[in-house]
Amino acid sequence: MNMLVAGVSLWAVVHFIPGLGPSIKQTLVGKIGNGYRGLFALMIILSIILMVMGWQASEPSKVYETLASAPLVSKIIMFVALFLIACAKGQATIRRHIRHPMLMGVGLWAAAHLLSNGDDRSVILFGGLLLWALLEMMIINKREGAWQKPEPAPLSKDIRKLVSTAVLYSALFFAHPYFTGVALYPLG
Repeated sequence: MNMLVAGVSLWAVVHFIPGLGPSIKQTLVGKIGNGYRGLFALMIILSIILMVMGWQASEPSKVYETLASAPLVSKIIMFVALFLIACAKGQATIRRHIRHPMLMGVGLWAAAHLLSNGDDRSVILFGGLLLWALLEMMIINKREGAWQKPEPAPLSKDIRKLVSTAVLYSALFFAHPYFTGVALYPLG
């Protein structure tokens, strides 16, 4: 579990630096210039590796019971989460209503997994990333001040985002057992 905790913690700390430690970021940029971006990316990759290795090395134990309807509800939430993530860049109508679609999508992704998984490693991974996403939204809001809503998006942009979400959702749905070991559908 230590690697899992370290991975989630590293992910959060690295992402919090621009908002909570701008002087740290400025010092690093002053010393290594554009190398800061490479260092940031390297730390994020390291955090993901730690999370994956920590997840695989952990023997889960039950913390709470999940509801019988959790798998279906989680699948619906996951579609919404992926749609929000798809809308994070470029034009999308949802961006007029949600200031941080990427972080909201990550938060919903984490919440969906907490709903379906009641074990300790899920609480650490998904609970930690949910907490990070919520805190990151607050930090960004404080740093950036009042929100300027973007212009309305053309319907064609929203339709493209919806179609790309459906394709990605389908791919992840069927690939889920291969990269997580958990099937989301009955195996023949």
